[in-house]
Amino acid sequence: MLKALLLAQLLSPRPVTEPQVAVPESPLAREFINAYTADDQAALTAIGAPADLRLLASDLRAAYAEVGMPVHLGSYVAGGFTLHAYAAHVVRADGSEGTLSWRLGTSGGGVVLFSLPGTSDAS
Repeated sequence: MLKALLLAQLLSPRPVTEPQVAVPESPLAREFINAYTADDQAALTAIGAPADLRLLASDLRAAYAEVGMPVHLGSYVAGGFTLHAYAAHVVRADGSEGTLSWRLGTSGGGVVLFSLPGTSDAS
């Protein structure tokens, strides 16, 4: 009985002790994800995206008949950089539909695209 009470106490929700602060979307992250999903090579170059990342943008546009406008899912400050999550509706060449997601890191005027399993950029 005591174990059950301890387990229930451990698994019970606790009140938030720290105030939750909303982290706004970075204009740089928005500019990058828009350019990336549209394969806007001029904008990607202006942002300073490396050649391999610009190539991934071209590959993305070649792999899908349509890539919708990315939706900002949220941002989180993570020890020296800000992590931004995005998702977009896609239509494949065969007409089937899906959703792709990306995670970007911004810091000091730079952007990093993280490749995650199950996303368009994972191998």
